[in-house]
Amino acid sequence: MNTGYRAFPPFVEHPSKARRFETEEFLSMTKAKLEEAPAVCAGHAGTIIWYAEQLGYVVEIRFVAAEPVYISSGCTFTPSAGMDRIDGELAQDAEEHVLHQVLGYNGTRLAIYPDSGNLPIEAYLRARGYAADAG
Repeated sequence: MNTGYRAFPPFVEHPSKARRFETEEFLSMTKAKLEEAPAVCAGHAGTIIWYAEQLGYVVEIRFVAAEPVYISSGCTFTPSAGMDRIDGELAQDAEEHVLHQVLGYNGTRLAIYPDSGNLPIEAYLRARGYAADAG
């Protein structure tokens, strides 16, 4: 049984630096649907997390009155048995960033990122309630 592989980066970048995908590029990807989440604010129609083997996670944020946004999200653990909790945290950060940009949603998730945008992985894990040891 494959239990996956974890690879923490030294830093977590602010979701504003994440790659975005055009609709055509997203539609042409070979991907698997992993998670679906309901709307978190007015104007948000829900979010779907996809896994594309060569790219990692792609977060599809859907809106009531706007086109979906497709944004990459960190992948620290191969999803051999579903999405990892820490990867889910990173996907929620990407979702909240897009919701803020498109709808003006002011959540609390992005407050942990410094102005520089890079957050040491140990600080990220502590802020999200995980053990400080990333190794």
